[in-house]
Amino acid sequence: MRRRRLYRIGYAAQGQDTSFDREVRLSLARAAEREHIELIVVDNRYQPKIALRSADYLVREQVDLVIEFQTDELIAPAIASKYLEANIPFIAIDIPHPGATYFGANNYQAGLMAGHYMGRWAKKHWDGEVEEVLLIELLRAGSLPKARMRGLAAGIGEVIRLPATCRTVSIDGDGQFQTCLERVRKYLRESKSKRILIGAANDSSALGALRAFEEAGRAAECAIVGQNGEPEARAELRMPHTRLVASVAYFPEKYGDGLLRLALDILARKVARRQCSRRTRSSLRTTSITSTPTTVCWRRRGRKIGWQAAPPAPPTPGRRLPSTWRIARQAVHRARVRKACP
Repeated sequence: MRRRRLYRIGYAAQGQDTSFDREVRLSLARAAEREHIELIVVDNRYQPKIALRSADYLVREQVDLVIEFQTDELIAPAIASKYLEANIPFIAIDIPHPGATYFGANNYQAGLMAGHYMGRWAKKHWDGEVEEVLLIELLRAGSLPKARMRGLAAGIGEVIRLPATCRTVSIDGDGQFQTCLERVRKYLRESKSKRILIGAANDSSALGALRAFEEAGRAAECAIVGQNGEPEARAELRMPHTRLVASVAYFPEKYGDGLLRLALDILARKVARRQCSRRTRSSLRTTSITSTPTTVCWRRRGRKIGWQAAPPAPPTPGRRLPSTWRIARQAVHRARVRKACP
């Protein structure tokens, strides 16, 4: 039986000090070991300049494919150009990059799930009377993750009718606990509202906001929903009387299997394209989209955590997309690739 060649795959890790980043890295390492793939790991350290140097290093290493996990939308075109010039296919996790295969969540639906739960919570505990909605964003990540916030605001509005006096405030938490803590402290010095719904771009921001409200002695005035379902957030959800009421889970421990399956599929198509390039000029270039499962988890009766799965989305046929910046869609599924060879 003919053995598959040993692929060399580069992984540029996000480098943020969170359990989400660690779980993605560990799951990818396990999957690569199981598939007998050489995994070359570099750390972007959550800094754009280092992400650019990491891309240069992986190009010099002449890897077969790159899995890129970096957060800054502004440098995504520069990183993409390095891989495209070297003819290296690459997968972008969570943040779209031009020419890359996107692997990540359905951000709008994740926000919608969070908004629906926040609306139900406000209806039950505050009779639907909300004075303010605070959205803690991750602006450096660009337009697609911003869909979480749009979905969250829409979800709240579908469950309860916000009064005309209720204002919506947005701040940039940068996806980090300390940054969010400092900016919510500043927000609390200016806001006098007593019933505040808070939607955060990730759990680090949610926990930072929670700490700021607790320090100010105003924890009872807020209800917070995070994103990612990280262990730190799940531990907080188990605490009695916590004001972190829910988090949307993305299951990073399952990313590795999905990423490796997608990578091997891309590499198999690349080999097939080389074999038939003498007979056809048809292009296989397309933007494939995959989705990761999202689930809302919440605290119930003390230390138990409940889970509500996202409703299944209808299959979406694959097509060539004009721009990777315009792929925020309500249903996200893997695109089909046209066959280039007869």
